Amino acid sequence: MTEDIVAQAEASITHERVLWAALIDVDDGTPAVWEDLVRRSAPHVGMKFFMPRWEADSAFTPPGEPFNGRPDIYGLTEELAAEWRAYGARWQAFLNRNPRAHIASMMSDVSESHEASSFPHGWEHLVRDWALAGFPEDRPFHDGHRIVTDAWKNQLRDAMRRAGPGWVFYGDDIYEWR
Repeated sequence: MTEDIVAQAEASITHERVLWAALIDVDDGTPAVWEDLVRRSAPHVGMKFFMPRWEADSAFTPPGEPFNGRPDIYGLTEELAAEWRAYGARWQAFLNRNPRAHIASMMSDVSESHEASSFPHGWEHLVRDWALAGFPEDRPFHDGHRIVTDAWKNQLRDAMRRAGPGWVFYGDDIYEWR
């Protein structure tokens, strides 16, 4: 392990806490569990880059799935890989308790499906307006991953209802609810 990996892990921890702060209504301990998992994983990382995200399905978050005969792509122990797999379910429960964060996560899905980017920065309002209009056929984005299903729309509708007035926007390296 290099000091660079530890520094990257700590930077990731700081970044994620600040990024999501405005969207959390119920802190069920998931952020603290994630931080502990990141810190315990860092000494095992055999790559030069380690900046995991809160989002369990982020390309930067250890998936805990086998890779090249190792427990995962980062070179974690089997126990840590299993904890990262379990984190995925915990993250979903966290999103269910935090509808604003759930909307942000779904916006990331939209952006990944549209242009393989992490968030639809600058066109959040287009997705909001489309959702508020009842999801007309003419989407304001390309759905290359085919995420827009009836179940997906129902999840977004439910999150919007529970979140109350407003929408998630990305500004100055944080998510904002306005």
